[in-house]
Amino acid sequence: MKKLTQKEIVLETVEYYRTHKRGLDTGGECSYLTAEGDMCAFGRCVTDPSMLKEGYGVLGQGNIEELLKPKYQGHSTGFWGRLQEFHDTWRFWTANEIGGQDVSAEGKQFIHETFKIDLDKSNK
Repeated sequence: MKKLTQKEIVLETVEYYRTHKRGLDTGGECSYLTAEGDMCAFGRCVTDPSMLKEGYGVLGQGNIEELLKPKYQGHSTGFWGRLQEFHDTWRFWTANEIGGQDVSAEGKQFIHETFKIDLDKSNK
């Protein structure tokens, strides 16, 4: 199975949330897996998001390589932490007309500065 690059994971995450709700609880806080089945950026990449410990960041989950689906393995915990930060920050997102969220201008800037990806020029 082909392992995804960091850029592919970031672009896949952006595209996923265009048509899916982000994993947020009723108070607007990140949840790896909500009661409605919505998942956060890290939660959707693991084999069993129900096994993740809520209230603990990515680094608090133990050996994340063992938790990730094979195609997502091979990246640093720092990468996953930054991807999760992108997911969790409300100002990086704006609601769209199809029930998901698009990346805001501030979110695009974060993606560019953090992952060196220009969403306006990337092939999605």
